[in-house]
Amino acid sequence: MKASIIIPVYNVADYIERCLLSVLNQTWEELEVIVVNDCSPDNTMEVVDRVIHSHLRGGIITCLTLASNQGVSVARNTGIYHATGDYIYFLDGDDYLPFDSIATLSKAAIHDGFPDFVVGNHETVGYHNWILPLSLPTCVIEGNESIFAAFVNDAWPITACNRLVNRSFFQSNNLFFPKGISRSEDEYQSFLIACVAQRMSVVNKITYYYVMRDSSVTHTYAPIEKLWHQVEVIKRMYEIIVTNDSFKSNPLMFLYFERLKGRYYYGFLHYLDRHFHYRSYKVYRKKTYVTSFRTMVRWLPLKLIVVAVHYYLPLHVGYCYYKGLFWCKKQLITIKNRISHEK
Repeated sequence: MKASIIIPVYNVADYIERCLLSVLNQTWEELEVIVVNDCSPDNTMEVVDRVIHSHLRGGIITCLTLASNQGVSVARNTGIYHATGDYIYFLDGDDYLPFDSIATLSKAAIHDGFPDFVVGNHETVGYHNWILPLSLPTCVIEGNESIFAAFVNDAWPITACNRLVNRSFFQSNNLFFPKGISRSEDEYQSFLIACVAQRMSVVNKITYYYVMRDSSVTHTYAPIEKLWHQVEVIKRMYEIIVTNDSFKSNPLMFLYFERLKGRYYYGFLHYLDRHFHYRSYKVYRKKTYVTSFRTMVRWLPLKLIVVAVHYYLPLHVGYCYYKGLFWCKKQLITIKNRISHEK
């Protein structure tokens, strides 16, 4: 079974050698590596070229260069179009792998009858628990209902990296990353997978090391215009949900969607742009497909029912109510963290 490892690179000159060596030293032999240069302005590609020419397995690396800087979504999609493996695997240029990572995941795929995807566990380096760990035991999960329930309950990570995805399954279900979105693109793509996958394998073993650095895309606050990408993600998810009757009638789908809105909006409050707060709220308010309060009470936990009250208030009152709830949450978390730090 051949695995295609896709590595988008941009400004990772200090990390890419460790990343590539961790791939080239994998015990799994059936590999191809596709490095996609997103017009990196530093000397990342010089380091890549040096590794290729100095390592015995350097020949398995193919380098592609985008015509302009277009973001990680386009870079990953470009890699997918050129991949020839049975499974594809995403790796970021500043992260790295244990030597047996691909072997562990590939053996699980073979043993479990070539599922739609295989997930492993991870370890973070730099900022622990920034990415929620895998909370499932080693197992096989059958049926979309069970896979989606695990997704809603954060049982498997929403990051695109560290999972083997069947390439045919990926392409036939059009699971490509959203072009033009460079924030929460992983969550959107994971959502697409969770909506259609019928069989997943879980390997509760460390198969990936996430490096959290101050300048990484994951850890830093984005410019305010980038936050609109998260609003766009909500719009796109909404369009998918409302065109599918089974999605609309699924309480877990509504729970996930409302919870995601709240999580994004809480993040927005770290920015002091009140105009953005109001504009994004108006989008969130419109993007609901459940209008019956009785249904909301039946489908949502008490905490989200309290939040959902905003739908039934006049627009500006609803905005003040919605924002006020998350502002209070933010203050409580700040106080809790301060007390914890003082102890």
